Parts: sequence; C-alpha cells; structure tokens
Amino acid sequence: MTKHERMMADIKRHGEQLLALYPNAVERDPVKLCKKLFAVEREARRYTTDYCNGDIQPDEDYANIRELDGKFLGMARAILGKGGPAIVINHDPRGCALKIDSDNMAGVDLYRDMGGYGIIAPTFDGE
Repeated sequence: MTKHERMMADIKRHGEQLLALYPNAVERDPVKLCKKLFAVEREARRYTTDYCNGDIQPDEDYANIRELDGKFLGMARAILGKGGPAIVINHDPRGCALKIDSDNMAGVDLYRDMGGYGIIAPTFDGE
C-alpha cells in the first residue's frame, strides 16, 4: 500500500467514524466530509494562531472572539448536522482547533489528542 493509499484509507475511516457519531451529517461521503471539515479546521487554526500571537486581544476583542468561535462552530455544525457530541474550540494553536470534549469520548473510537479530546479534522499523512 502506498503512502497516498494509506492516507486516503485513514481519511475514509475517520469520516466513517464521524458519520457514526453524527448521523445527521449533511455530507454523507466520508472522504468529502473530512475534506470539508478540514477546510473549517484550517481556517479555525489560523484564527487560534492569531489569537496566540496577540493579533487578537482578549480584552479589546472579547466580542469578536466569541463571534469567531461561533462562526467556526456553526460552520462545523452545518456540515455535521444536528445531534451528536458537542464541538468545542481549542484556542491553543499547537493542536487542532475543532474538538469533541473528552467527557463525550467514552466508548468512542475516534482519533484523539493526548488529553483525550476527539479530533474532528486531524491531519493524515499516510505514515
């Protein structure tokens, strides 16, 4: 199996796991689902990096931060549909931005970070 084939298999498996968690997802193709969510993740990660670097000031931009959180959560929720575990924003740019709280991960077979949070849109490289 080539690196690309492994990567695509990982993406498909992750998408299938997400569809099991979010049965009302608008996108039913597991690979397309992951690609759409990764596009939201990429934009949200850019925002969390700007926040960490001080380009967005918590005291001055609190309403803007809440608005941006809502924007990215809304984008993800629009793809995943109603129902399923709640999605949270991780403001630490060293990891993924869109996550499922670790309290909602009991018995769930989904890619996780070291803190036990479910990762909505991990980066797969075929390794």
